[in-house]
Amino acid sequence: EDFGDTPIERIDVFKCNEVYDEWIKDSVANSKMLVRCLSVLVSHAISFGIIQMNPMSYVKKVSHRPKVKLWTQEQVTKFLDTAFSKWEWRNIGLMFLLCYEYAQRPIDIANLTWDKVDFETNQITINQSKRGETVYVPMSPQIRELLWQQKKDFDFQEYVLPNTRQYDNAIR
Repeated sequence: EDFGDTPIERIDVFKCNEVYDEWIKDSVANSKMLVRCLSVLVSHAISFGIIQMNPMSYVKKVSHRPKVKLWTQEQVTKFLDTAFSKWEWRNIGLMFLLCYEYAQRPIDIANLTWDKVDFETNQITINQSKRGETVYVPMSPQIRELLWQQKKDFDFQEYVLPNTRQYDNAIR
């Protein structure tokens, strides 16, 4: 079920209920995205005076709570052992370790540059893109050693964790 060729001014709460019921049969998470998309379109129509209100706002929505799966310490250790077992996987392992150790988002660790790693004070400065905050985290001796080795291998470029392509040995 969808809106088909229904003109936007003829979409009502009843029709939105029908469509939403079909959407949630497919996926609650996808239905949330579809509701957001429809809301953007309807808001645009409202701004042009085509319609007066958003009929989807009157539809009772199903709450969606994504499942959270926490890894055990053994799973974390196994992942890190695997990631550090090959040189070409080391950047993935190091990114995972820094995200895990400092509870930071992967994008913020991926954007980490060498000027933010201070080996003299054993401190890393992380700029959080979501919150706009800057956090200062201490380096443990193990992380310091891993980052020191990383610096020896990749100091010639700006990022701590460059993306290394295997097929042509490029670094980006």
